[in-house]
Amino acid sequence: MPKKPLVLPNGKAFSSRGAAQTYFLDMRMRHALNTPIANPADHEDLIALLERYDEAILDGPSKTGKGIAHFETRMNRTNGGTNIGFWAVRVDNSETDFSIIKAVAGKGSTEAQQFSDACRVAIVDDLSQAKLAHFVTWGDTDGKVRCEATGARIERSEARTDYVITLFRDIVHGFRIAQGWEELLPDGVITRPNDAQTITRFEDPIAAVAFRRYHHGVAQIRIVAKNASGVTLRAGRSEPPFRPLKL
Repeated sequence: MPKKPLVLPNGKAFSSRGAAQTYFLDMRMRHALNTPIANPADHEDLIALLERYDEAILDGPSKTGKGIAHFETRMNRTNGGTNIGFWAVRVDNSETDFSIIKAVAGKGSTEAQQFSDACRVAIVDDLSQAKLAHFVTWGDTDGKVRCEATGARIERSEARTDYVITLFRDIVHGFRIAQGWEELLPDGVITRPNDAQTITRFEDPIAAVAFRRYHHGVAQIRIVAKNASGVTLRAGRSEPPFRPLKL
């Protein structure tokens, strides 16, 4: 079976999950213990890795939280042994450890990942239509609009959507709480894994409509360039002056 490439949210690409795991394990050994990692490239890659981890743990609290101040390596003591691991220190001084292997693999709750996939499928047409309307409304004579992160003029093919204030994973988690599904997802809400099934969808149309309404009520989305860096995007997500996508 051919190896499956892995691309992190910041665009960092690896030929396989194994290559990504080796990269971060090597990075872990390059840095002194209990010392903030000052290398900007390493910091950026670790942020992206943590964002991948967050996408996989939709049924639990975000590892990123309100933002990461810095990363460092520490000696962890578990089950009578020791190992070196990454720790993330947040801007509010809270901190958390995380597993490189789990983050690379994107292993959270399988059901939570499937539910998130179903939520994305439920709104894909809405986002596409809203994106088109945004370019019609704000496009210049060349059909370009301003990237809300960099200020550059971009074509529709160069643009993507970016959630601000509340990230998509937190919208999904909030919806589950609102529905009373935080602990257990009822049978029949989403399609269950089956042979040849490549996309998970809402099986219950009422639930699909409910999520679309919830999403449209809380989501704040902007149009940004596909090549905008993760650092640039994160810098404008907490208090963004932007032209919101109208859903």
